[in-house]
Amino acid sequence: MKKGDDESSWAFVYSLNVNDVRDNCLRFIVKRVKKPSKLSQNTDKFQSMIKSYSNEISFYLHHLTDYDQKLSLPKIWSSNANERAGTFTLLLSDISERFNIRYTNLNLPDVEVYKALDFLSSFHARNWEMNETYDESLLFKRGGICAAFEDEERMKKIEDPWDRLRDAASGISNRVFNGGRRKHRTIVHGDFRKSNILFNGSQCTAVDYQFSGYGYGMIDVVTLICSSVDSLIASQNEENYIKYYFQSLNTKLRELRRPPLPPGFKLADAHTQYEICFLDYCRFYCVEENFGCESRNNDSYLRRRCTDLLDSLCVGFTEDLSPAEWTAAIYRRWPAS
Repeated sequence: MKKGDDESSWAFVYSLNVNDVRDNCLRFIVKRVKKPSKLSQNTDKFQSMIKSYSNEISFYLHHLTDYDQKLSLPKIWSSNANERAGTFTLLLSDISERFNIRYTNLNLPDVEVYKALDFLSSFHARNWEMNETYDESLLFKRGGICAAFEDEERMKKIEDPWDRLRDAASGISNRVFNGGRRKHRTIVHGDFRKSNILFNGSQCTAVDYQFSGYGYGMIDVVTLICSSVDSLIASQNEENYIKYYFQSLNTKLRELRRPPLPPGFKLADAHTQYEICFLDYCRFYCVEENFGCESRNNDSYLRRRCTDLLDSLCVGFTEDLSPAEWTAAIYRRWPAS
């Protein structure tokens, strides 16, 4: 057993190689989760993290299909959970031999961004507008790391230059959730940043499904661009990324013999989802001390784009908006679908 990199203060990852009776080497990953000794069990963060690891196990146990094997998602072989103690163990297939490129300390090159968007379109297509047989209790009803760490006390900590997000936060969050409607929603990865994406030269796959759940696919697209792409490239290519994902999603739905995106869902609607999910990401980013923001120098893209979107909501107002006015402005700009 060889100890791998420390994934976080919570989780440690080990590689485990076992020879079978025919002397074939079987490769596994052991993900061991243990509550940091200094963290009280009574904190919101403890509860959020415990729920996230239970959620990850549920994803592997209940939501992997034969189609997921085409995406090379890890397979779970065994799991053990003790939520009260804050300990979890997952035995997963090791996919690092086939996907051995990881951009831990570098921005994603543009070509890799498109591979990641291809993966997302395939991943989202398989669960697009989930049918009535889905048991939504098995995963977070709101997928994404932004939702997992959402509470009013964190929102109160928002300061300049993000202070307008403090009053707009509730309206943004509600609009992203969209009443839990299935329309235009899917299962999202929830934390689709470069440290969770593996490449092999021709394609990519993803690991760590703690924050998977239901929501707009743009939650993953926004997380990818905001956390893992350089500011200048993100600013220049945002339109191209959205269009590419939108077209690729349609293609993947046809390949699955699923109905393509309905006539009522157009590229403009994809932009709408991107913009409201972008504000939601900024809402999370500015209170979590850059958690999840791994790209160098992309803060300028977040600030500029966020400012532009908030300015567009304030047209016609001469004074600061109240939370209720922000919510009304959000729903005027991006009506619920």
